[in-house]
Amino acid sequence: MHRVRIVLLLALVLLVGVLVAGCGPVSRANAWSHAEKADRLNNEGRYDEAIEECTKAIELAPDLAGAYCSRARSYNEKGQYDLAITDCNKAIELDPNCAQIGNSGEAYYNRGYAYKLQGKKAEAIADFETFIRLTHNPQEIEMARQQIEELSK
Repeated sequence: MHRVRIVLLLALVLLVGVLVAGCGPVSRANAWSHAEKADRLNNEGRYDEAIEECTKAIELAPDLAGAYCSRARSYNEKGQYDLAITDCNKAIELDPNCAQIGNSGEAYYNRGYAYKLQGKKAEAIADFETFIRLTHNPQEIEMARQQIEELSK
């Protein structure tokens, strides 16, 4: 009788382990789905909805740097620079290159932009320079150089 209980308990523990392990990839896929939707909403200027989608993504996958990058963009657009900086810091902590759906270093650009609008020139320039080192997109490099040029005046 005692052995039966032990076997049943072990079977239950294994079953729970399998179920929990099986949820990981599904949750991460759902998180990416929310992050991608947030990017589309950001591009449409629907920042509050984008923030909601990013928050859902972060709840499902707290280590998804791209969701923090995207939410930071929304916060910047809404003039909530401290929140943008906080999200960028988290994204950089999670992924120092902060690749977000093809854009390396986006957290640095977003944080640099927030610093610029807060009047923190040195911090902004440092972030734009880091962004330039990380991205491979010539148009994005030019945008960052223009930001540095404006800040250097």
